[in-house]
Amino acid sequence: MSVGNRIKAIPMVTFDTATLAGAYLPINPAGLPQACSMITLQNESNRDLDLSYDGVTQHDILWNGGVIGFLPSQMLSQPPNNICLWQKGLVIYVRAAAGIGNVYLTGFYQD
Repeated sequence: MSVGNRIKAIPMVTFDTATLAGAYLPINPAGLPQACSMITLQNESNRDLDLSYDGVTQHDILWNGGVIGFLPSQMLSQPPNNICLWQKGLVIYVRAAAGIGNVYLTGFYQD
């Protein structure tokens, strides 16, 4: 099967920060539905959030009202011009005290 030449969006995931209690919780428990060339997290809550890609280690911070627009993964490929994607099934976790507002996860892939 050959790769198409169109970008498609995964369904947006909405996570309510009121469910947080100080431990890591998955934003997208089922993981990414496709291997994505770009993902974005937007924090529309009143909490700064710790981010983890394994549910144990803190990897980043997402400030309240902030957006993390991850660079297109292809720019990070080694050696250059190889394929580099956020893996299908990747679960992203957040940690904070309970807040007010949502976190949104969006992504794009090539079929």
